[in-house]
Amino acid sequence: MKKYLQKGLLLLFVALLLAAVPVSFASQAAPVEQADGTVFDARYYADTYPDLKAAFGYDAEKLWMHYVNYGRRENRKPCADALAFDPAYYAATNPDVKAALGTDAAKLWNHYRSFGRNEHRKAAPNDKGNAYVYYNGAPVAPVAPTRALRAAFIGDSISSFSGTQPAGYPAYYPHGSLNAADKTWWKRTVSALGMTCAVNASWNGSLLTGKSTDKSGIVGCGDKRISDVVNASPDVVFILMGANDFIYNMPLGNYTPGKGPASAGTGNFAGAYTRLLSELRAKLPHAKLVCLTCLPQYTADGRTMYNKSGYTIEAFNTQIRRIAADFGALVIDTAGAGFSDANSGVYMLSNVNRIHPNAAGAELLANYVIANYR
Repeated sequence: MKKYLQKGLLLLFVALLLAAVPVSFASQAAPVEQADGTVFDARYYADTYPDLKAAFGYDAEKLWMHYVNYGRRENRKPCADALAFDPAYYAATNPDVKAALGTDAAKLWNHYRSFGRNEHRKAAPNDKGNAYVYYNGAPVAPVAPTRALRAAFIGDSISSFSGTQPAGYPAYYPHGSLNAADKTWWKRTVSALGMTCAVNASWNGSLLTGKSTDKSGIVGCGDKRISDVVNASPDVVFILMGANDFIYNMPLGNYTPGKGPASAGTGNFAGAYTRLLSELRAKLPHAKLVCLTCLPQYTADGRTMYNKSGYTIEAFNTQIRRIAADFGALVIDTAGAGFSDANSGVYMLSNVNRIHPNAAGAELLANYVIANYR
């Protein structure tokens, strides 16, 4: 009896001791893999950076949003076992990449995250293939901007909305449930990221491919469209174009990393996209370029769509990724946003014409862009 009494008292003592120790279960949360693949440990992030802990405590949501908006660009580590990308090692062990990109750390990093990771190339000598890799280059942004960043958009009907575009630019929206500018994917994005819209250079039905000397604005890579963006002096340029080039069977062209488009001129998609990024980089050298791949395309009966040349939208998206990597642009691959044949009735205005998102689809796209912006 005495033995059981002592055991009971011991258990009671332990229980009281644990009760006296303050424990925040929210702060003890394990690392979480976010939608963009980032393994983020909110407690580690706060404990590693005292300035953030003082500002946000262990609030996981606020810490994650800081990482998305600032920390990633400041090269802060998202979790304890994050592996720093080693550009010198990457170039030395991948002679094909070095031959194309040289030893430019930013270009090598863009190649790794766009292609190398999926090709199982090692990011550093101690890369075992099971760690989250982050870029440990020179910081490119302050902890917080001194003013709201100004964002520009270059797009087609998906990014249009009446009254928000330059004079003479036709719009597709408002349409159906997407009946207010605040419901568009781009307006949701700038609002969530604390930016302002400098210009929405989106033209309903426009193609990226066309004459570079275009003075109307209808050609995505044309002089007028580019000047409308440049004159707005944006800090960030989001580009979502290519769907109409695919649908209207424009020549695809081909782009070789480090070498450029196979065909000169802007009569093919690869050449046109190269011209757009080249002009933006030259005229807005300090602006961040963000290239969104085209949304998935399906036929009315749910099959993957092919154009008349036998290409799927992925062929156009491949060119976007290659070109963006060479120009140091961020690529946000919309294939991961969640659109599919099965849910087109939920996220698209029409289950037959699966091109234009409704309000729910615009929100889905915006949330994905926000989560992947860095």
